[in-house]
Parts: sequence; structure tokens; C-alpha cells
Amino acid sequence: VTNMKKNGGNFSTRIRFNDTSERRWREVMYQLCISDDEEILITIRDIHDEIIAEEMKKEKEQLQILQGLGSNAPIGIIKCDIDGNITYANKKSADILGSPSIAETMKINLLTFPLLIECGFSGKLKECLQINQSIVSDIDYISKWGKKVFLRVHIKTWLEQSNIKGAQVIIDDISEIKRLEEELRKTSITDFLTNTYNRRHFVNQLENEIERTKRQGIAFSLVMFDLDYFKSVNDIFGHQTGDIILKCVADVVKKSIRKIDCLARWGGEEFVILMPGTHFDQARVLAERLCKIISETNMPKISRVTASFGVTQYNDNDTVDTIIQKADELTYLAKSRGRNQVAY
Repeated sequence: VTNMKKNGGNFSTRIRFNDTSERRWREVMYQLCISDDEEILITIRDIHDEIIAEEMKKEKEQLQILQGLGSNAPIGIIKCDIDGNITYANKKSADILGSPSIAETMKINLLTFPLLIECGFSGKLKECLQINQSIVSDIDYISKWGKKVFLRVHIKTWLEQSNIKGAQVIIDDISEIKRLEEELRKTSITDFLTNTYNRRHFVNQLENEIERTKRQGIAFSLVMFDLDYFKSVNDIFGHQTGDIILKCVADVVKKSIRKIDCLARWGGEEFVILMPGTHFDQARVLAERLCKIISETNMPKISRVTASFGVTQYNDNDTVDTIIQKADELTYLAKSRGRNQVAY
């Protein structure tokens, strides 16, 4: 009675029974004055079904609002049951997955669809359903039409009375972000003029190769070359022609080395090649072949350009500085001997 007076005569009660079920009741208190005595009348009404119905109505309204917002959302939204069957999908999810329509998307089972298994999505969904933890993962997805996209997937379970009933999935196409990231990465390691690697990236690769050689004992070699009389080319024909010559030389060399070899512009008209798993004799043969190829290649505006080469192999206790210094000294030795040749 005291509590009901504080609440204006109304009081709601939640009753839990021995079988753990619940009912909600509402009590209403009326104060009656009969003669000189004050009487209190309390009515008790079971409102449990009414509350449940009202809550379900609100949930349905909220779901309709969310689905209305999600249908035109710029990201893919999917809801599935615990067996992987899709119960909701918006238009963007169909577009991302390469499905012709939402209806076709709804036919996909997220746990058994081969393309989703192949890209690793199904495994992530299964893990989420098993451990009941949200998962965020980047995956490479190729649709059945052959379109490749990079996806960022957010997977979260949805529960009913603490039981896992399925999962909610948000799919974001981050292909453009990945493309920009790759362009930025490539820019950071590439010489803008010759499209070879830049000096910083080459040093990083050389450091890694030295560490690998220390662990595995696999030899590697270094080839450095410098274009002969290149200052005269710039002075006579101009720097624009000089830039064209540098690009032509870089292209010629790239076509003549292996994919695992690392060609970098060391500075100006000087280049360097890291050759993993290559002994000195093999590197020397390559340098002599490159020297010949460069000298016989017709260059724009000028008929011919030559280069001087230095070849060295990694030795125990070499560092980045010492092996580069050896290759540099050998390159200048080739120049002092008359240029257009290989020193080793």
C-alpha cells in the first residue's frame, strides 16, 4: 500500500513461478471512505499477454524501419539462421555477391555456398556461430561472373532468450580502398621515373636477404651499373631526353632479369640489382650479357649508350654498407678501365 501510494495508486509486479515462467500483473489501488472508516480496494489484473503483444508490435515496427533503411543502404546487410539460410538480404548485398537479384541471394546458404567457402567467409561465419563472438575479417571474393572484390565482413550472432538463433552480417566492398592502398604502397617503394624500386625499398630487401643468408646459408650476389658519360647526354640533348634514356635502360634490364631479382635506381644514372640465390659466376655472366644488350639497344635521339658494371657476392660479416661499397668501387674500376665493361 505504501509503494502504491508513492506511485499514484498504480503498481506493476513481475511474478516468477517455480517452473521459471513469468507473468506480469498490474495492481490499482482505490481509497474508499465509508462512514468514518477508510477502506482500500485493490484490483489485480494479469497484463502479461498485453505487454508481450505490445513489445512484439514495437519490435515489428522497429524491424520494418530498420529493413526500410537497410534496403537502400550503401553496404550489404544479411541475416541468416543458425544453419546458414538467409532470412534477410538487401539490394547491396546482392550486388556485392554478384547475384542477379535479392530473390536469388536468398537461395544461397552462407555455410555451404562454394564461392563463400573458397574465400573463407563460411569458415568465419561457422566460427562466429560456435564461439558467439563478433568477427571482423577482410576477404578476397570472386563472384561466379569472375568479378574480384575485396570485402570487409562484420559477423555478429543474434540471440533469443540467450540462445544463438543465427547471425547478422554486414558486408562492405573495400575494393577501392584496397586499390588506393596498393597504389600508395607502390608509390612508396617505386622510383617515379624509371618504375623500378627506389633506394629505400632496395635497402630493406637487401637487409632481409642478408638475414635470410645468415639463417639458411644461401648465397646472393649484387650487380651495380652506371651509365657512361651520362652527363654529356643531359648537356647535349637535354634532361628530357636523359629521362627517356633512363626509362629505356630500366625497361631493357627488367626484361632480362628474373622476377625474383630486385632492380632499383640507386641514384641519378646508377642502378643496382639484388640477385637472391645467385652465385658470383652466375651474376657475372648476367652482368656481361646486360652490358652487351644495353650497348646494342637503339636509344631515342641518340644511337647508343653504354654502362659500366661491378659484380660482387655476399661474404660472411658483410653489411648493407660494405657490400654496396664493394659493388660501387668495382663499378668505378670498370669506368677507370675504359667503361662499357664488367669489373669483379
